[in-house]
Amino acid sequence: MTVTSVTGTKFNIDQVNAKNKAAGTIKLDGEVKDGKIFIYNRKWNEVWTGTYSNGTVTGKIDNSYSFTISK
Repeated sequence: MTVTSVTGTKFNIDQVNAKNKAAGTIKLDGEVKDGKIFIYNRKWNEVWTGTYSNGTVTGKIDNSYSFTISK
């Protein structure tokens, strides 16, 4: 994942599958609101909701699947 732009509390991300480069790039957008990080995958109608702590974002996708984003 690469953050491609930031405007205030909103941002855009490019996501590439390292194991399947042919899958292309998924464009995500997000925002920081009420102390939480929201990432929206409009293509698959997913909402990733997480919190940031010590350089890592952890949370749930659609309140079901866990995710972790770290450098």
